[in-house]
Amino acid sequence: MPAVGGLPIESRPVTRATLVRLIAAIVVLTVVIAVPMTLIHWDGTQASAEASKIDTLLNVMIVLSSFVYAIVLVMLGYCIWKYRAKPGDESDGEPIHGNTKLEITWTVIPTVIVLFGAIYSWIVLGDIETKAWWCPAAASSTCTSRRSTSSTPSGCPHGGSSETWSRRGRVATTSTTRSR
Repeated sequence: MPAVGGLPIESRPVTRATLVRLIAAIVVLTVVIAVPMTLIHWDGTQASAEASKIDTLLNVMIVLSSFVYAIVLVMLGYCIWKYRAKPGDESDGEPIHGNTKLEITWTVIPTVIVLFGAIYSWIVLGDIETKAWWCPAAASSTCTSRRSTSSTPSGCPHGGSSETWSRRGRVATTSTTRSR
């Protein structure tokens, strides 16, 4: 066992009971943070059909962020308590070399979390933009149709003019004839 300043360094593995307590603390803290945060209507009243998808996305991100924050906070508190200096110990800690498995783990886990958030956001945004692409009236809360199910020649299920819509929903070319 290595010694620092004449005192041995404690390096016992974490017991199963301690691990269960840490996981329970993480879950409880996640719930305590996430539940009140998801009950707040951050975006106000729903004014479009897409609002519920955006609210769900926001709630998923709040829960995910609360979980990550709880892990960091619980582990920080545990490490401060477990590895605190003994009274009168003024020595520096032992200079130790990194743990490759640990470094890979704490790089991969945040990467997976960020990729999950990015992919989920991309899916939600893609679904919202697809609706706007196919139907000019998609911005209203009454539109739930797609161009492929439309019976009108213009492609708009609401019988609108034969306008060519760009990806952002702006009119690229306009015809004055209305198809119904």
